[in-house]
Amino acid sequence: MKRIFISYRRDDAKADARGLRDRLAGVFGAKNIFMDVDNLLIGQRFDQELEKALEQCDVFLAVMGPRWMRFLDERRAGGERDYVREEIAAAIKRGAIVIPVLVDDAPIPSETALPDDLRELALYQAHNVTHGRFGRDVDDLITGIKASRQARGEGGGGARLGMAAAAILLIGVAAAFGSYFYYKGLPSGPIQQAKTETPKTEKVIRAPNLKPKVEERFPFEPEIIRIPDGMFSMGCVSGKGCQDDEKPVHRVTVPSFEMGKYEVTFDDWDACIADGGCSHKPNDQGWGRGKRPVISVTWDDITKQYLPWLNKKTGKHYRLPTEAEWEYAARGGTTGPFSWKGKISTSKANYRSTGTFDGSSKGKFRVKTVSVNSFDPNPFGLYNVHGNVWEWCADNWHPNYQGAPQDGSVWEGDDAPFRVLRGGSWGTIPEGLRSAVRFGVKPEGRFAIIGFRIARTLTP
Repeated sequence: MKRIFISYRRDDAKADARGLRDRLAGVFGAKNIFMDVDNLLIGQRFDQELEKALEQCDVFLAVMGPRWMRFLDERRAGGERDYVREEIAAAIKRGAIVIPVLVDDAPIPSETALPDDLRELALYQAHNVTHGRFGRDVDDLITGIKASRQARGEGGGGARLGMAAAAILLIGVAAAFGSYFYYKGLPSGPIQQAKTETPKTEKVIRAPNLKPKVEERFPFEPEIIRIPDGMFSMGCVSGKGCQDDEKPVHRVTVPSFEMGKYEVTFDDWDACIADGGCSHKPNDQGWGRGKRPVISVTWDDITKQYLPWLNKKTGKHYRLPTEAEWEYAARGGTTGPFSWKGKISTSKANYRSTGTFDGSSKGKFRVKTVSVNSFDPNPFGLYNVHGNVWEWCADNWHPNYQGAPQDGSVWEGDDAPFRVLRGGSWGTIPEGLRSAVRFGVKPEGRFAIIGFRIARTLTP
């Protein structure tokens, strides 16, 4: 087992760090916890030993008390070497599981307040530890550490999370801390490169050549694409990275419908706010609004405010796509892991490119959303169906496709508190962008990795 690195400022949260160390040592073993007061010997070079320790650690806990940011600013202003800053920057660069541990509700610094080498720290889901419930808070933290390690296939046994879960956990949105994410029925054992389950008679649907009836399109109305009817194999048909929740592969007949050419943008959402239809103004994280996809909107925000407002203003009947419609449209007639030929790359999608999949190369991790018209469209003319933001679907979450509808309709029932996400995000590992990947989140989940696109049923 790899080690857990505890980073802290001695003049900020020393006592809390020691208490945390003792609790973690009781679960993971003292030799698997690194803390400078325990592991540095007289005469050793502080910087060299810290570098060695970071190489041996897969989990990095940044313990932050109420004065943490003040000391960072003072050292930065005075030109003083800041070992804590160097530790965190190195852990982020190495791709460790980084968890900010906030003591007694200390605030997580904003991206703009942090130096460039630490800005990604603000994007990781923090965990609060309070004196009043220290033991329970640390127990929750331990659960989160185990889940994150299992998501990476580390930590020695236990159920392995699906790749969609790993994709979110590895950017710090740990379900154990918020209870937003769905864990039931996740696959066990290592990921298998399963044999393809694609029927030999698979019909490849080409891009539509249909002329939709002419309708007035309002300035605030997202642009839509006519998706042709067809039959496809839903689930992991590529045989690469397959997960249990993507099975069994089954044939689905999808009637023609319309779907947003792009993810709904901040411009689209802000028009709803300006007109009084939407009450929640989502934070753009400092990345900009405009043509970037709207983020941090819940399933309830969309279905109870935005869509009713849009339908009232246009006289049309927009909705969220069903999960079957989403996968059918995203594939665009393809049966590979993605809707393009060849390997995934940062020239084709926006994702966490510090990892690889199926022989792909690493690339520059953008660490934010990009404009909705970035990259080439898929065969149906849809943009960013892989990456950028996860997209809400209408369906309730189900742990597999047993009993799934075969007509492309919305799938209700089962675990109603959870709704389906598809497509991956800017923070998702490359395997999590596959056309078949699916995930379940509570409808009140509000995160900077989640957005949506609209759909509409065609009428005669």
